[in-house]
Amino acid sequence: MHNTQAIIFDMDGVLADSQKLHHFAERKTYQHFNLSVTEEQIHALTGTPDLMTFQKILEMHREDPDRAQELNDYKYKNVMPRIIDEHGIPPIDGAEEVVDAATQKYPCAVASSSTHEYIDLTLRTLGLIDKLPV
Repeated sequence: MHNTQAIIFDMDGVLADSQKLHHFAERKTYQHFNLSVTEEQIHALTGTPDLMTFQKILEMHREDPDRAQELNDYKYKNVMPRIIDEHGIPPIDGAEEVVDAATQKYPCAVASSSTHEYIDLTLRTLGLIDKLPV
């Protein structure tokens, strides 16, 4: 039986191949806040929502984890737009075709733990903004 009524796409890792961009942005954010973070620590937290990642890093440095929002804001307001402007965002192979096919049959949307501004920027960069409401 087929009961699909709508499709919700995750953004990072499903539509956008953005892991390397996020890692680069995190390194720049840590540098800005004078936090020494190893590549192993960055990779160990891959897939963890940003606020939780920043809280864990701050706790590792015995800093106030409540500052996580400050790091998150810096990453998404200062670093990510610059990286995307300079390098773009690579799409996941076949993502646009899947979205095109899905939107022909079902209402579709995108979900992400990222900020709305970043979601909007990513979907615009990928050419999907008009196909997937945020």
